[in-house]
Amino acid sequence: MPRNKGQVGAGHTGSTVWGGELFRSDGQAFFKDCSTGNIYAVAKNDGLDRMMETFPSRTAGGDGRIYVTFEGELMERDASGEGRTAWVRVVRFIRAWPGQRCERAMADASLTNTYWRIVRLLGIEVVVEDGQREPHMVLRNEEIHPSCSATVGCNQIFGGYETKEDGIKFGPMMTTLMACPPPLDTFEMNLIAALDRSARYHILAHTMELYDENGSPVALFEAVYL
Repeated sequence: MPRNKGQVGAGHTGSTVWGGELFRSDGQAFFKDCSTGNIYAVAKNDGLDRMMETFPSRTAGGDGRIYVTFEGELMERDASGEGRTAWVRVVRFIRAWPGQRCERAMADASLTNTYWRIVRLLGIEVVVEDGQREPHMVLRNEEIHPSCSATVGCNQIFGGYETKEDGIKFGPMMTTLMACPPPLDTFEMNLIAALDRSARYHILAHTMELYDENGSPVALFEAVYL
């Protein structure tokens, strides 16, 4: 199995996480898997429709490709006179990442000592206003007490964490006590709730998702190299 594939939530048994470049040719959607360089046709379903909704605006002025991440399954179909051919079926579209390419996705970011920009919390995109501190999280790999610090741009949240294989547990978490204006107050509550619910993590290239005990995603991050 390529290095950037990993089993996902219990609700999507058998699917794995994919990252690569989506493009179209002659009306058909194709996907280039960054970990192998293989190109697959993408089966038509609601998952592909949601993925394609981001395509026109986010590739404007580019080369007609966009880096995407999704949960998916590799299938085989009979092709007339050509034997069996491999297709990818989208189970859950995660996100499109404008400006990213396979060249940057050949190695996975490190869980620790990486600046993780907060992208989504409990299904809600985290919006950064002009002049606002960027929402982010850093997990420090300290021998005795591994520590975590995070912010959505208001209070500083900090505490410890533990990992075992792909499992992760945060807490107890503490926070400074500033009053946060909307929408930072909601983002902050969602961040604390997401960390409290987190039971597993998965890193694919420059992205990381946290999942709860049921395998449902609770947070999405992007590695930023300063």
